[in-house]
Amino acid sequence: MCVRIYRTALGRMLRPWLLRGSAALALICCIGLAGAQVQLPEVLVRGAKPKPKPAAAARARATPAAAVRPAPVNLLATQTAALNQGLNTIYAPTGTAPTTISHNAIEALPQGANATVEKTVLRFPGVTQDSAPGSNFHVRNEHANVQTRFNGIMLPDGVSGFGTFLDTALIGNISLITGALPPQFGLRTSGVLDIWTRSDAFNNTGNAGIYGGSRGTFTPSIEYGGTIGQTQYSISGRFFESNIGLENTTPNWNAIHDHTAQERGFGYVSTLLDPYTRFTFITGAAYGRYQIPNTPGQMPNFTAYGISTFDSAALNENQFEQSYFGVAALQRSINGADVQFSYFTRYSSVHFVPDAIGDIVFNGVASDVFRSDIANGVTTDVAYRLNEAHTLRGGFLVRTDLTDVANTNTLLPVVAGAPVDAPFTVLDASKKLGYTASFYVQDEWRITNWLILSSGLRYDQYWAYMSENQFSPRFSLTWKPFNTTTFHAGYARTFTPPEQVLAAPTNLALVQNTTEQPSVPFGDPVRAERADIYDVGVVQQCCRDWRSASTPTTRRPPT
Repeated sequence: MCVRIYRTALGRMLRPWLLRGSAALALICCIGLAGAQVQLPEVLVRGAKPKPKPAAAARARATPAAAVRPAPVNLLATQTAALNQGLNTIYAPTGTAPTTISHNAIEALPQGANATVEKTVLRFPGVTQDSAPGSNFHVRNEHANVQTRFNGIMLPDGVSGFGTFLDTALIGNISLITGALPPQFGLRTSGVLDIWTRSDAFNNTGNAGIYGGSRGTFTPSIEYGGTIGQTQYSISGRFFESNIGLENTTPNWNAIHDHTAQERGFGYVSTLLDPYTRFTFITGAAYGRYQIPNTPGQMPNFTAYGISTFDSAALNENQFEQSYFGVAALQRSINGADVQFSYFTRYSSVHFVPDAIGDIVFNGVASDVFRSDIANGVTTDVAYRLNEAHTLRGGFLVRTDLTDVANTNTLLPVVAGAPVDAPFTVLDASKKLGYTASFYVQDEWRITNWLILSSGLRYDQYWAYMSENQFSPRFSLTWKPFNTTTFHAGYARTFTPPEQVLAAPTNLALVQNTTEQPSVPFGDPVRAERADIYDVGVVQQCCRDWRSASTPTTRRPPT
């Protein structure tokens, strides 16, 4: 006899009944086997029809867990870092010894982020201040011949004066690159200021502060930065006011006629078009008003408008400066190639307003000087890793400068060697549209993991008040026998054209037989500076945050 028993999903409810039925069947089977005479009918016990299991409980083939996607913020940071590395590949300072100051080091300096960029640059070795009133500085005894790059993008230069157009608060780190520069750095060759924004500048936070002190110093500032999707942005603004804007020309605590008021604004936006392409826009504005400080006790030298005595402490000379710029850049880094195309524009001007009477009484001339420059240009830079040993670089620049120079001079005529009290005005004006074109090629050959040879050639053409050009070879050799020791040697031929706005000729015929007539009645046009630079040095990393560098540089003008 065969007994079939079906269990159901409701076994717990039917378990007592099934146990009793099983016991009865077992007893019947035993009796049947013992008698072997009586055949009992087959007993079939059926349980309740099993209910279908819910789909969620059904057995299915195990599927692999979905990959954990990185957070959008982390993905953006990773892609941005990769693109920044692409810019470092394009503008690699091969054969030089850059010096870097971090944001933490800036904060530890006097005034911290409230100091100007120029004051921070004075902390670099080999940098000296030009003069107390000016914002210019000397790099290895070279004056005002430095180019600035912000997040790998070159900022256009313009008319320089007392003020600055950048704000220190946004700086994450700033490096000064000097020596025999590779061919991608041209025209302004004393040094390169390489500035990168703070890593926390885009975390949707901001701050506002007020800094002040003696002599009426007052400087409120505000900054904010954030991230929206694939876009990072940062803005900052600062106002500065002081009663010692330039320099105290007296031994007293308070300067005479030395008030300044300055405003600066800066904006930065970058967005990822795809994982390998980034668009960046940078803009800035600066405006400054400066009183020219007076020195009391000066003796008058001329008579103008019937006035022969004048208190030099009451002179009223002023200078106004303004600068506005914008840069748009498109970068793509993929398959070993890094490319950046950028367009830049900048308007800058300086306007000096004299004391109409006092300047003639003391100097014999009152000059109202206005200088402006409208610069526009495009640049393209490319780096391609041909193989593990060779990286090729190349690029070009085309720039136009529309300059306007106007000198309105009020003079005294000179008759029989004596000035006559009959002031008259002459206008010496000059407008010029100039052009600059440059291109370069370079090969970086990694001979071994410790030895790199860089060779390149640069060509610059300058059309303005004069037409000049030059081919400039560049070579460097870098040897790094240890992780903490780097030897470098290089040669660079440089070509530095004058700033067009400063090279405007002077019409000497307008000032003949006046108090402004020069002792030499002729002048030569301003030409480009050409030089040969030899740079040999060693950099030794002594500890984690400190290193020692010895880099003697020789600049030899050609004969």
